[in-house]
Amino acid sequence: MNSFRTKKSAPNNSVCVLGLGYVGLTLAVTLYECGKRVYGVDINRTVVDGINNLQPHFYEKGLRPLLEKQQREGFECFDTIPRDDLITTYIIAVGTPVLNYTPVFRDLENSARHIGAVLKRGDLVILRSTVPVGTTRDFVIPILEKCSGLTAGPDFSVAFAPERTVEGDALQELRTLPQVIAGIDKRSATLTQALFEHFAPQSIMLDFLEEAEMVKLLNNTFRDFNFAFANEFARACDVFNLDTNKIVHAANEAYTRDKIPVPSPGVGGYCLSKDPYILQYSARQRGYEMKLPAVGRSVNEAMPEYVYGQIMKFLNTHHKETAVKHVAILGFAFKGKPPTSDMRFSPTLDVLKFLKGNPNIHIHGHDFVVADDVIAKHGAKPIADGKAIFKDKHAIVIMTNHPEYKNLEIEHVREMAKPALIFDTWSMLPKEEIVNIKGLHYSNLGYDTI
Repeated sequence: MNSFRTKKSAPNNSVCVLGLGYVGLTLAVTLYECGKRVYGVDINRTVVDGINNLQPHFYEKGLRPLLEKQQREGFECFDTIPRDDLITTYIIAVGTPVLNYTPVFRDLENSARHIGAVLKRGDLVILRSTVPVGTTRDFVIPILEKCSGLTAGPDFSVAFAPERTVEGDALQELRTLPQVIAGIDKRSATLTQALFEHFAPQSIMLDFLEEAEMVKLLNNTFRDFNFAFANEFARACDVFNLDTNKIVHAANEAYTRDKIPVPSPGVGGYCLSKDPYILQYSARQRGYEMKLPAVGRSVNEAMPEYVYGQIMKFLNTHHKETAVKHVAILGFAFKGKPPTSDMRFSPTLDVLKFLKGNPNIHIHGHDFVVADDVIAKHGAKPIADGKAIFKDKHAIVIMTNHPEYKNLEIEHVREMAKPALIFDTWSMLPKEEIVNIKGLHYSNLGYDTI
């Protein structure tokens, strides 16, 4: 195993972060920047090699420059836990995927087993992953105890502290958001608070592990359901051919209560796509069947098919006899603001799946962050910025709210193959200007001129 050397070594001041995804890597470099000696660990050797070669497997604002600086100082990542007695804190930041509405604990179990094999008296284990309520106490701690021969509480400390950062702005939010903490006992909570105080402005201390586990599930399920309401409202506006965004902005203007989100072509990403199901699963384990999490998910999961239906309504109305229809999809990441390269559960992928079922539709793709080779792997021909986005396209669909899409030069729409459709699902472009251009049709979520 490679030896680890760092200028930031200090006795009893080492942290091992297991799982180097969007949560773990951003936390690891933040802790390192605060003066901690940090080991980053991920079982995926490709991920580890990429980070060590300054090629992280995802985009995060400010991450790469920070890695360049820290690697000059000695920061390094590994695919196994280094044997180092100076490690006193282990942070688990692996994912908990959902399969058939049921959480999968494989990565969590493996992480707990590996930590248990090296756990010492006095060590601290912090679970950062989003998990069903009761997982820390009933699943993780028994594995740690069995593999270490030690007892949680008297021999080692355990805490749960949910991650709540937004992808694309995680490095900033780690230093601005309060950290929610609960420990198996007071010592566990105090040790975790002392660690997080190196970067967080505030700690919110809860009494039970289960309370902290529930916080993340509450945050994400509430957000997902709010978005679902906006999307359901857009579907209602569609039957009246009304501009949903215009109505939402009017409802929110100078109204201090209950800000309503604008609709979207779907709600993707790793967290909001699964956490409502984890909350529902948690309640079901105790005999209560929650209704709203699944309702919200069903609305949001149906939006890509609705988007596809709007595209096909235009093509079937105006280009039924056209041999090859050229459709440009703008935005492949699951969101555009703040920007990210993450395509997990992106609504764009669902729209692509529907479109690829039509052999006479030629799909073009663009994203300001996702690389062209990744776009090509998903069956779309990458296109450059500017005029190339519009030239000879029969339909353009804006799928993310990346701020740069607001800056598309509208005069280039005249390069489209008429009649043409601008499907502006985030209402990024000036509708009033577009609808007055001959041969152009406009649609957003609710209103269209198709």
